[in-house]
Amino acid sequence: MKVAINHTEGSEKTGIFSKPKTYYLASFDVQLSAEELAIIRERGLEDAVLLTWENPNDKFIPEIHVTVALLIKNRGFGRRCPTPAEAKRFDAQGREALKNLKAALEENATIGQSDSFEL
Repeated sequence: MKVAINHTEGSEKTGIFSKPKTYYLASFDVQLSAEELAIIRERGLEDAVLLTWENPNDKFIPEIHVTVALLIKNRGFGRRCPTPAEAKRFDAQGREALKNLKAALEENATIGQSDSFEL
Protein backbone atom coordinates (compact mmCIF):
# COMPACT_ATOMS: atom_id res chain seq x y z
CA MET A 1 0.00 0.00 0.00
CA LYS A 2 1.35 3.37 -1.03
CA VAL A 3 -0.18 6.53 0.42
CA ALA A 4 0.27 10.20 -0.48
CA ILE A 5 -1.33 12.80 1.78
CA ASN A 6 -2.03 16.27 0.44
CA HIS A 7 -3.13 19.40 2.29
CA THR A 8 -4.53 22.25 0.21
CA GLU A 9 -6.47 25.43 0.83
CA GLY A 10 -9.37 26.48 -1.36
CA SER A 11 -12.47 28.63 -1.41
CA GLU A 12 -15.93 28.53 -2.89
CA LYS A 13 -18.97 30.74 -3.03
CA THR A 14 -22.10 29.33 -1.45
CA GLY A 15 -24.43 31.91 -3.01
CA ILE A 16 -24.55 34.65 -5.61
CA PHE A 17 -23.92 37.52 -3.18
CA SER A 18 -21.90 35.65 -0.55
CA LYS A 19 -18.21 36.05 0.07
CA PRO A 20 -16.04 33.05 -0.83
CA LYS A 21 -15.72 30.58 2.04
CA THR A 22 -12.26 29.14 2.73
CA TYR A 23 -11.83 25.41 3.33
CA TYR A 24 -8.84 23.17 4.03
CA LEU A 25 -8.70 19.86 2.18
CA ALA A 26 -6.87 16.84 3.53
CA SER A 27 -6.77 14.12 0.88
CA PHE A 28 -5.31 10.63 0.79
CA ASP A 29 -4.25 9.07 -2.50
CA VAL A 30 -4.00 5.31 -1.91
CA GLN A 31 -2.52 2.66 -4.20
CA LEU A 32 -3.23 -0.90 -3.14
CA SER A 33 -1.06 -3.69 -4.44
CA ALA A 34 -2.49 -6.56 -6.50
CA GLU A 35 -1.99 -8.83 -3.49
CA GLU A 36 -3.90 -6.46 -1.18
CA LEU A 37 -6.75 -6.17 -3.68
CA ALA A 38 -6.89 -9.97 -3.95
CA ILE A 39 -7.12 -10.34 -0.15
CA ILE A 40 -9.94 -7.78 -0.03
CA ARG A 41 -11.92 -9.58 -2.71
CA GLU A 42 -11.22 -13.14 -1.50
CA ARG A 43 -12.15 -12.34 2.11
CA GLY A 44 -15.11 -10.08 1.28
CA LEU A 45 -13.72 -6.99 3.00
CA GLU A 46 -15.21 -4.43 0.58
CA ASP A 47 -17.96 -3.32 3.00
CA ALA A 48 -15.62 -2.73 5.94
CA VAL A 49 -15.84 0.88 7.16
CA LEU A 50 -12.51 2.69 7.49
CA LEU A 51 -13.69 6.11 8.65
CA THR A 52 -16.90 7.83 9.68
CA TRP A 53 -17.50 11.49 10.37
CA GLU A 54 -20.49 13.74 10.94
CA ASN A 55 -21.78 15.86 8.08
CA PRO A 56 -23.84 18.56 9.86
CA ASN A 57 -24.36 20.66 6.70
CA ASP A 58 -26.44 17.98 4.96
CA LYS A 59 -29.67 16.81 6.59
CA PHE A 60 -30.06 13.98 4.05
CA ILE A 61 -26.56 12.54 4.61
CA PRO A 62 -25.79 13.19 8.30
CA GLU A 63 -22.74 10.89 8.34
CA ILE A 64 -20.04 10.09 5.80
CA HIS A 65 -18.71 6.52 5.72
CA VAL A 66 -15.53 5.62 3.85
CA THR A 67 -15.62 1.91 3.04
CA VAL A 68 -12.90 -0.23 1.51
CA ALA A 69 -14.96 -0.40 -1.70
CA LEU A 70 -15.13 3.41 -1.85
CA LEU A 71 -11.39 3.62 -1.21
CA ILE A 72 -10.73 1.25 -4.13
CA LYS A 73 -13.17 3.01 -6.47
CA ASN A 74 -11.86 6.53 -5.78
CA ARG A 75 -8.23 5.51 -5.20
CA GLY A 76 -8.36 7.39 -1.92
CA PHE A 77 -10.53 9.73 0.12
CA GLY A 78 -10.53 13.28 1.42
CA ARG A 79 -12.39 15.79 3.49
CA ARG A 80 -12.99 19.53 3.34
CA CYS A 81 -12.47 21.02 6.78
CA PRO A 82 -13.33 24.50 8.07
CA THR A 83 -9.96 25.03 9.79
CA PRO A 84 -6.35 23.89 9.32
CA ALA A 85 -6.46 22.27 12.78
CA GLU A 86 -9.45 20.11 11.82
CA ALA A 87 -7.69 19.09 8.58
CA LYS A 88 -4.68 18.00 10.65
CA ARG A 89 -6.91 15.96 12.96
CA PHE A 90 -8.51 14.31 9.92
CA ASP A 91 -4.99 13.58 8.63
CA ALA A 92 -4.21 11.74 11.88
CA GLN A 93 -7.52 9.81 11.73
CA GLY A 94 -6.90 8.82 8.12
CA ARG A 95 -3.38 7.61 8.88
CA GLU A 96 -4.68 5.50 11.75
CA ALA A 97 -7.48 4.05 9.60
CA LEU A 98 -5.03 3.06 6.87
CA LYS A 99 -2.66 1.47 9.41
CA ASN A 100 -5.61 -0.54 10.72
CA LEU A 101 -6.54 -1.57 7.17
CA LYS A 102 -2.97 -2.73 6.50
CA ALA A 103 -3.00 -4.78 9.72
CA ALA A 104 -6.37 -6.32 8.79
CA LEU A 105 -5.07 -7.26 5.35
CA GLU A 106 -2.01 -8.92 6.85
CA GLU A 107 -4.19 -10.84 9.34
CA ASN A 108 -6.55 -11.98 6.56
CA ALA A 109 -3.80 -13.01 4.14
CA THR A 110 -3.70 -16.56 5.48
CA ILE A 111 -5.93 -18.78 7.60
CA GLY A 112 -4.92 -19.85 11.09
CA GLN A 113 -2.85 -22.97 11.69
CA SER A 114 -4.37 -26.10 13.14
CA ASP A 115 -3.06 -27.02 16.55
CA SER A 116 -3.66 -29.37 19.44
CA PHE A 117 -2.69 -29.18 23.09
CA GLU A 118 -3.47 -30.61 26.51
CA LEU A 119 -4.66 -28.73 29.55
